[in-house]
Amino acid sequence: MADLPTSYSTGTVTVGAGSTSVTGSGTSFEAAGLEAGDIFWAAGLSVRIASVNSATSLTLAYPWPGAAQTAVNYEVRFTPDMTRALASARELLEELSNGNLSALAALETMANKLPWFDGAGSAQLADLTSQARGLLGGSALSRAGSDYTLNGKLLGTAVTQNDKDTTAGRLLKTGDFGLGVAISLNAADNLDNILTSGLYYNPSATNTAGNNYPPGISGAGALIVVARSSTNVIQKFISYGGTSTASGLREFTRSWGTSGWGPWVEQFHQGSLLGTVSQSGGVPTGKVIERGSNANGEYVRFADGTQICTAIAAGVDAATAAGPIYMHSNLLTWTFPASFLSAPVVAGGGGNAARWLGINAPSVGSVQYRVFSYASSGTLSLPGLTAIGRWF
Repeated sequence: MADLPTSYSTGTVTVGAGSTSVTGSGTSFEAAGLEAGDIFWAAGLSVRIASVNSATSLTLAYPWPGAAQTAVNYEVRFTPDMTRALASARELLEELSNGNLSALAALETMANKLPWFDGAGSAQLADLTSQARGLLGGSALSRAGSDYTLNGKLLGTAVTQNDKDTTAGRLLKTGDFGLGVAISLNAADNLDNILTSGLYYNPSATNTAGNNYPPGISGAGALIVVARSSTNVIQKFISYGGTSTASGLREFTRSWGTSGWGPWVEQFHQGSLLGTVSQSGGVPTGKVIERGSNANGEYVRFADGTQICTAIAAGVDAATAAGPIYMHSNLLTWTFPASFLSAPVVAGGGGNAARWLGINAPSVGSVQYRVFSYASSGTLSLPGLTAIGRWF
């Protein structure tokens, strides 16, 4: 029986100074059975082989310590399998000699425990609850690429407990503080007591009575509350279009301080000429917020709801009937230049000292009248009319 070869030297090799790459020419490294751990020798120097890459390529375990060699003779000495196995075992033991394996071995394993390292060569056991196992191995948490999806809701004290929970550190749920859908106000919600930031909405006129809404507001609208501290709060109320009041869209603001709530201040009034009015002690001031005129006369509106309409009627001359009291006109109609919320009080004069008006009961939009006198004077007179009432 022929002896097994102890070395391989077919062909030539090239290796650079300080390089770990060996390139063969005319070599068959893989077919010859070279393996990691065999010894590469050339020019009187030896280095262990780290890997055999192909028939013409080797990688050394350490950089070549000598000068560059080009197309030189070489020799690879086969390492016995036992020696190779002992070397591998030695390397493994060196890797495990840092104490990590002994730290794990020293732990007393038990159910529902998970080992973890608290330092170099030191380990402990931590509780691994059924909830944690479900999160690790169940469907509660899923991953797609670098994205993680929590399949379910967070519950308990980690999240806000109600729609106005201001506890620090809790996660905010959709709907809290009016996010997504505003918090609905009802007849028990007094605006003076709402001091928490949020978006609120009053859906009904029945909720406004006695609940400190802005003056003239008796219907639906949105409330925005911004709170910085217990003594720094701002409220803004916006009426719902033209349906919440007779006067259309309105916008009010007020603030809360150490002395309580200040008055509501109106920033916007649909159709008004002056955009800002104020309220003092619960009663709006008498500032003019709208003035206008048309073919029916002139009108002026005040912040407290007062409206005054005036007109100079068409001229009336001689009487049409004889008698101790003369009638100078048939029944005339004055259509107000702006409608009232309810029937106003109407007064007027006949246009000179000898004439007066007979006035029927007015409606919200008009009034009928006649001109009378004590003499059938043919002098032309211009009756004057005034109506006073409320526009909201």
